[in-house]
Amino acid sequence: MRIAFIHPPFETMPTISEQRSTASLMVWTTQIARRLASEHTVVIYSPGDATHQGTIHDQGIEYRYIDWHAHTRERRFVNALINLEYLANYPRRKRPIFATRWYFPRYIDQIARELSTETWDVIHVTHIPQYAPVIKRHNPGAKIAMEIQALWLSQFDPALVRQSLDATDLILTCADFVTNALIEALPEYASRARTLYSGIDSERFLLAHTERTPAPADQPEILFVGRISPEKGVHVLIEAFTQVAERYPQATLNIVGGTNAIGYHFLIPMEDDPIVRDLARFYHPLTKRDRYLAQLQALIPPHLRERVHFRGSIANQQVRDYLQRATVFAFPSVWQEPFGISLIEGMASGAPVVATRGGGPLEIIDDGTSGLLVERNDPGALAQALLHLIEHPSLAGQLGRAAQARIEHLFTWDQCADQLMDYYMTLLAEPAHTQM
Repeated sequence: MRIAFIHPPFETMPTISEQRSTASLMVWTTQIARRLASEHTVVIYSPGDATHQGTIHDQGIEYRYIDWHAHTRERRFVNALINLEYLANYPRRKRPIFATRWYFPRYIDQIARELSTETWDVIHVTHIPQYAPVIKRHNPGAKIAMEIQALWLSQFDPALVRQSLDATDLILTCADFVTNALIEALPEYASRARTLYSGIDSERFLLAHTERTPAPADQPEILFVGRISPEKGVHVLIEAFTQVAERYPQATLNIVGGTNAIGYHFLIPMEDDPIVRDLARFYHPLTKRDRYLAQLQALIPPHLRERVHFRGSIANQQVRDYLQRATVFAFPSVWQEPFGISLIEGMASGAPVVATRGGGPLEIIDDGTSGLLVERNDPGALAQALLHLIEHPSLAGQLGRAAQARIEHLFTWDQCADQLMDYYMTLLAEPAHTQM
């Protein structure tokens, strides 16, 4: 089978050998591609940069990078449009620029034309649904799979979404609640919509019970791993930690992850959820640039500044070291988290987990059995759950073991790749969809 993956235009995909895929979309494509490449032809299209140019072959995968000079010019054009959109205060908030054909049109047109010079079984479009019609127009014989790890398809203007979905043969989402939201909004696409859970890298994150050496009981360590961005609720975690530290003055909070917050335009404008819309306060009112890290640091009381550590983006081995010592793994998202790869990585380590009640975590965690769930945006409830696990180590160990077993059973990349291949094979056996 010949498969092409189209990576979004806002980041450059590193090769497998570089071992620096950290963002969820990068991790997903890397882990799936490396498994499919052993038996199939796999090509990944991505924006280039100073060190990723032309074609690079790595571990059976062919990476094709779009010229970074031209892409940089197009990025300036797109950013200018988005800035104009900010100034207009989103008069059409269900039709943001990034959901229209004006979002990096040259990027996808070049890829679509290049794809048309070859024969493909499946062209897999990641996260940018409006690229599907462009791909289909130039490659009418290929099956188009569209994967999205967000609620956008049920949030955008339905007329806009239909233009994209009409060109797809398979619609993949990361959780049942995302799939169900799509079907509720646009029931005519139910036969094409499927859920495909993400997974964990067992070699890197699955720890034997004997490898877990949690911090001393009087010096608990709380661990967060993920993007340091408003929707991830790190501000709620810091507030909760101040309450934990009142009882355990020697407690530590380790915050692991990159400090580039999600763009305002990807998060706020189309949301109806008041909790998410309130996150606008973490962005500049005019430029919409995030001010999140500075605001987080300002939240930390002076006497706790030596106990809250921003570790930045670190290698997986270092993440593993923090997981080995974590008393509790916290996942405090305040939005309806689409899935949460870092959540299942934390669970795979055997660390007890506290997460928020909403979105993907409701499907991942069996509350009270494989972790604890608390309400979103509630630092008091989060603090009480953290303290409960700190003060009941036998329960923490029981939850951690159950979480690890659940992840091994349901959420591995091998299972994800096998399920995706089943979807592909079924897709290839079906007649092509006629556009509605």
